[in-house]
Amino acid sequence: MNASMKTTAASISLSVIVAVFGSAVASAADVRLYTANKLLQQRQISLVRNTDEPGCHNLITRRKVYRVAQIGFKSCTLYAKKDCEVGTEIGVSWKNKKPPVNDFTSGARWFLPGERGSKMASWKCEEDS
Repeated sequence: MNASMKTTAASISLSVIVAVFGSAVASAADVRLYTANKLLQQRQISLVRNTDEPGCHNLITRRKVYRVAQIGFKSCTLYAKKDCEVGTEIGVSWKNKKPPVNDFTSGARWFLPGERGSKMASWKCEEDS
């Protein structure tokens, strides 16, 4: 194999690696919702569908949510009512120390208002460009 063929083979291999890892990173977006008991011990809410998809999604039933984590999306918003009804946005606070915001970025320490959280019904996330 001459030098030109080796360079071409290396270039193709690199393109395949970038394509594989690039798509893996793109699909790594996720939203996780957590409840808290009276001792504030947290537990991830299971059976939540479409957490890795952008757009508006409803919970099967309204749930009291204490904390939310999201990664890989540009931003997300939580709603008290189904179908991401405008005017029902729930403000979340970073580490329970910052003022609440409706659109939150990546992070694992976004807390909903209330001692053990707030009832929510839907969320909407925007793709990271």
